[in-house]
Order: sequence, then C-alpha cells, then structure tokens
Amino acid sequence: MAKVGRLSEFDVSHPERWESYVARVENYLKVNQVREDSLKAATLLCVCGQDAFEIAENLAAPVPLESVSYADLKKLLKEHFQPKMSVIAWRHTFEQRDQRSGESAKEYIAALRKAAKHCEFKDLEERLRDRFVCGLRHRDLQQRLFAKEELSFQDALREVTAEEAAGGAVKNMRPIRNSPDVASVHQEDIQGNSEEDPDEEVDRLHPTKEGNQKGSSAVPLKCIGCGGRHRRTDCKFRSAICRACGKQGHIAAVCLGRRKVQPQEELRLKGTRVPSQNRANGDIRICADYKCTLNKALQQHAYPVPVVSHILASLKGGRVFAKLDLAQAYQQLPVDDDAAIAQTIVTHRGAFKNTVFC
Repeated sequence: MAKVGRLSEFDVSHPERWESYVARVENYLKVNQVREDSLKAATLLCVCGQDAFEIAENLAAPVPLESVSYADLKKLLKEHFQPKMSVIAWRHTFEQRDQRSGESAKEYIAALRKAAKHCEFKDLEERLRDRFVCGLRHRDLQQRLFAKEELSFQDALREVTAEEAAGGAVKNMRPIRNSPDVASVHQEDIQGNSEEDPDEEVDRLHPTKEGNQKGSSAVPLKCIGCGGRHRRTDCKFRSAICRACGKQGHIAAVCLGRRKVQPQEELRLKGTRVPSQNRANGDIRICADYKCTLNKALQQHAYPVPVVSHILASLKGGRVFAKLDLAQAYQQLPVDDDAAIAQTIVTHRGAFKNTVFC
C-alpha cells in the first residue's frame, strides 16, 4: 500500500519546532494506519534525519534504540529539544514578544497565541489584548487604542486589521514618489546654493498648502534660517539680524558667511587640486594634494620621534592624568593672508582660499 504524505527531516538548529514536528509525525502515522508501537518508533527514527537520530542514540545509550518504546523515544527527544520551563519563564517570553518589522496583525496574533500556549493564563483573551496593543509598531494606532475605555480583544484586532487593509489600498493607489533619502539630498543643495533667495529655494522643495500634499508625511527639511526642522516660511528668525555677517534673515549659528573657506576665483591658477576619496563610513574625504605645490617650498624641521619609555618616565609621580582629543585641532588655527593664498585649493566650483591651518 502506498504511503500518504511525506515527512521532511527535523532541523536540529531550531529545537523550538520539535513539538510541531512530532504533531506532523502523529498525523502521518494516523493517516497511514501505523498502529504497532515498534513501527511508530522506527518510522520516527527513519524520517527525523541523521542529526536527530544520533541525538536519540546518545540519549538512549547504553540501551539500543530498537528496544526503546515510541512513547519513551518522544519523551527523551522532547526533554532534549524543549526542556521544561516554568510558567513564569513562559510568561516572561510572552510579555517580551513585540510586533516585528513587516509582520502583519494576524501574523502577530498567531505568534502571541503560540507564545501563550504554556503560560496557563486564566484570562487568555484579556492578556492577548493587552500584549497585542502594547506590542504594536504603529504608534499612532496604539495611542488611539490606549484612549478607548472599553476595548475587547476582537475589537482591537478588527481595528488594526482594518487600518492595515486601508493603508495597503492607499499605497497601491498612490505610490510614494518622494522618499526621505531624496529629500536629504536636496537639503544639501539648499544649504549651499540658497544664499541669494533662500525662501524661494526652500519653498520650491516644500509642498504648499494650496498645492499637492504628497510630501506632508516626509521628514521636514532643515531650515537655513535657524537650523530647525520646519518650513522656511514658518521660521521666527526671518527678520533676525545675523551677528556674524550683519545680514537679515538668519542667525549666526547657520550663517554661510562664517565658513572658513572663502571663494577666490582670481587664485584659480595658483591653486592645488583636491582629489576626493571615499571613507569607510561612506563619507567623501576631501584633502588637498600639496605634494606638487606647497610642500616643495616648505622648510623641513627635523624633530626626533619621542621614545615611549622616555615619555612614561616623565610621568613618574603623576596622580592626575587627562586625555585630549586633538583630532582636527590644527584646523581651528587661523593663518595670515600669505599662508591662506598658498593653501588655495581648486574645486569644480572654483578656487577657495583656506583661512585656517590645513
């Protein structure tokens, strides 16, 4: 007689699935009318796979597997793959289960019911409701459910699934065209090119109330007037006078006139090229190549490299030690005009004179 169904091998790397696997074996034995105890044990050992077979063999040793009953075999393997936990431990696992990224409400409920299987809750529906609402990823929907005085488990599930269905329908009808990643690219353009008419540049990228509302849910761009996250037209510093440059419309903290590199178009022929390199974190490293220009005219001041043992000897008797982070410290030192001209770099946007030490 042909066998009905097919059983795959048990994956020992997921021991939490053993109970479900045994349930499949039980159904397989039932539908194929395997009633003899020795045949049940032999069938389980045949289909469970090499890894599970060796584990069963080691657990039963020194008794041979052929003499172990089906019930004892299931007990040995269950104690190995799923050792018994206390109710408190099961409930702790249940309370820690939050909705995961990309997990639907129904999938989340199924996972909660599985986690509550061994918790022995007397009020299962109420505990499912509380964990379901508290573990939602949708914070706005969660707040709305918190505000309800009377909320059953079924009502909470119905409202969340309806919200998911409505959100999916809207996404299919009107796909998102502007993402926060695209907006962040335009943000840099605003900072660098909006010195003449910032209001026009910012309002061009922000949707108006009368225009379309597509970007209303996107991340707000950075205001060039104060650095805040709001529209330029809503900035309270639009009429402020900058203390750095004296111009109206922004504050000194975001003043473009405070930049330490000033454009010098007439110095293009004397400048040094700037090769760009990618850093490990994805940023672009900009460093002038002075080997062919400025370095040839520099006077070398030889200084012996200090020996570690000499430095440690000088610290003898010290009680208080401090660590100074001097990264980019020399970039804060201003230089005179001659040195600034010598440090001029040439970029795709023109020549720039560095007013600080490079």
